[in-house]
Amino acid sequence: MKKILLACSAAAILFITSNGCKEIGPNVNLSTATATDSPYTVSPVPVAQAHNVLVEDFSGQHCSNCPSAHASAESAAAASNGHVNIITYYYDISSQSDPIAGSLHDFRDTVAARRIDAQYYNGVSDLPHGGIDRVPNSSGSLAIDYTTWPGVISSRLPVVDSVNLKVTSYWDAAANKATIKATIVYLYPNTFTQNLSVVIVEDSMVDKQSDGIHIDETYLFLDVFRAMVTNIPAGDPILPALTTKIAGQADMRTYTYTPAAVVPAIVPKHCRVVAFVSSTNGTDQHILQSATAPLVP
Repeated sequence: MKKILLACSAAAILFITSNGCKEIGPNVNLSTATATDSPYTVSPVPVAQAHNVLVEDFSGQHCSNCPSAHASAESAAAASNGHVNIITYYYDISSQSDPIAGSLHDFRDTVAARRIDAQYYNGVSDLPHGGIDRVPNSSGSLAIDYTTWPGVISSRLPVVDSVNLKVTSYWDAAANKATIKATIVYLYPNTFTQNLSVVIVEDSMVDKQSDGIHIDETYLFLDVFRAMVTNIPAGDPILPALTTKIAGQADMRTYTYTPAAVVPAIVPKHCRVVAFVSSTNGTDQHILQSATAPLVP
């Protein structure tokens, strides 16, 4: 998927943040969404949800190991009974990213995917690459070798973190727009800052994929990143006016979202919303919780 960059891309600059990750300029919002906040408190404080692991998979249509990487993530998701969420990003990293001649689609997104990769994964050039819950490996990198993804996913499933997260979507077919609600509830007092990210992914896209030797003419692409509803790349601050979030502090963020006119066109009935809460506490960038729901229920 290609998007035309206007002033935001021209003004983007690279610098090194305090956590050693590359960042391209400030947050920007290229979405058609509008948002409202509804803070409130919950009593009694709810019990912690089961943790939903987030896999961020940077892939390419000309990448020999990318199908295996994604299959390992899908297999872990199936084994987890629905507790793994996957976002597959495409952008013009190298020739591995290029669509195969005669492909129907160009999945590459040169705005959000590039900025997320630069911010959290240091713009790794080889495919496949990605991370699990944005937790570092033994060398401190958030980019984790895909062959270890299943084991890392298994180690993250028992985690109990400090927030619950629920996402729902209502689709208005006549207006061609969705009302997406993400509800965050703090389970313990919290003095750090967190951000909410809301992403649209699409399934059921059939096109050509190379394994390095053969071309699969009818490869099924799943979890394909199509749009970021929140700010790029870090998402939107959660209750930024509150220095301390008490146990039971909640916020319902409501987004009104209209799919952008992109190529290939977004097919809402094949899309899902993936929301996640991330830490912004210095070098700690981990994902506290993720959740998913159909864009069109």
